[in-house]
Amino acid sequence: MQEPLQSFAEVPPELRGTPGIPREPEQERYYAREYPLRDLLAPGRISLYLGWGIRKALWRYRGDLRATLKACRASGHLEPTGPPAQGDLTLEVKQRARELGIGIAGVAAYNPLYTFENYKEHMRYPHAVVLAMEQGREQTDTIPSWVAELEVFHTYIRLVKAALKLGDHIRSRGYHAQVHHPTFSSAVYHHYFIEAGVGQMGAGGWAISPEYGPRMRITMLTTDAPLTHDTPKDWGIPQFCEKCQVCIRRCPGQAISKERLWWRGVYKHKIRLERCLPMVVKYSGCAVCMKVCPFHKYGYNRVMEHYARTGQVLGKDTDELESYSLRGKGSFGVGKLPAFRKREVWLPGIKRRG
Repeated sequence: MQEPLQSFAEVPPELRGTPGIPREPEQERYYAREYPLRDLLAPGRISLYLGWGIRKALWRYRGDLRATLKACRASGHLEPTGPPAQGDLTLEVKQRARELGIGIAGVAAYNPLYTFENYKEHMRYPHAVVLAMEQGREQTDTIPSWVAELEVFHTYIRLVKAALKLGDHIRSRGYHAQVHHPTFSSAVYHHYFIEAGVGQMGAGGWAISPEYGPRMRITMLTTDAPLTHDTPKDWGIPQFCEKCQVCIRRCPGQAISKERLWWRGVYKHKIRLERCLPMVVKYSGCAVCMKVCPFHKYGYNRVMEHYARTGQVLGKDTDELESYSLRGKGSFGVGKLPAFRKREVWLPGIKRRG
């Protein structure tokens, strides 16, 4: 029941594949049981490590972050404020989300396998409404920079404030709504994004939508309102990523697996955190993989239409798409990657100078 805001290019036949993402349900259940998911921002060394790396953005939005986190934690305990509405509310909820400035809204079944272990006891309702908001293009083009990192948090704050208002609307219609914070996540929101059919996983670890490519921020709310679940859709994105591989080649930490592999019961490109996180910390959130993605640079329709005509990836092997700069290291065009001294950053297996 997802109503697109615009029409999108047809997926070329050679890019068609599995709707959503290939899954092995038994493996998903096994890994969720034996190796529960844990939030990277939970207390611990990684939390402290990331906290220092994004200090400026956290400090700028500290008041909003505290207030919205408090509101999200309370939201699941709030009682409805109106009598229960009759009938399916799916289209109404999606329309209200768009009125609040949320560009994408989809519905999927809540799945405890994708909730972080320390949040499971707090999850209350059976339907997940996944919500996404566009991140500013101009700021994103400055990646990696504090300008881009501040825009990330600015988008998160706008998104969560809109989601809290959407929760108020659902309660006014007679049902509960628990809003989940987009920064201090309670679950893997990408799972619901894919299950709701509003996008697919890209090679760089981002969920990619036809509306915004990877240039968006995601959260969700869970509710007991009568909603109809959307279904996964094939947008041709995983198959395109296998042919593109620009983000894989351009990653400064060489953190993205070249080929898709089975990981925790899903078939995807794997991000090696021990290579990725040092770049995130040192270079203002990094996100070079977002910057060099053709879906960000040119948009879904242009990319797919160009591929259908030519069989080529728009912008690939050009500095227009692939170049980026790192503070203190310089600029890196097609075929050039940074090398790091031991004292600069430690990345196992990456070319380093003593």
